[in-house]
Amino acid sequence: MKLCLSVLLAAFVATLLHSIEYTTGNSICPQENCLESTKCDDLIVGHTCPKSSDACCSIVKWEHRTHCRHFGGECIDWCSQSLRQTVVDCPADKVCCTLV
Repeated sequence: MKLCLSVLLAAFVATLLHSIEYTTGNSICPQENCLESTKCDDLIVGHTCPKSSDACCSIVKWEHRTHCRHFGGECIDWCSQSLRQTVVDCPADKVCCTLV
């Protein structure tokens, strides 16, 4: 019983330490959010982009939004015209629909 409890405690501590390292360490920024800092309304600190001159945008300025995720959307088969966004990353048979 003591061994089982020790193993569970060790697993819990390892999981906790891993999650702390993950949230505080450098994380990779989603490619569509790696832009010049002037195109960002808000930046994410501690996220890395492939090009060192790019910043990781948390919120991309409206005029620079080109990907469905920038609009809080998802590529799906159909949605109301009022929720559709023009983007570059949805397949030809899908539309970008802002999720509400």
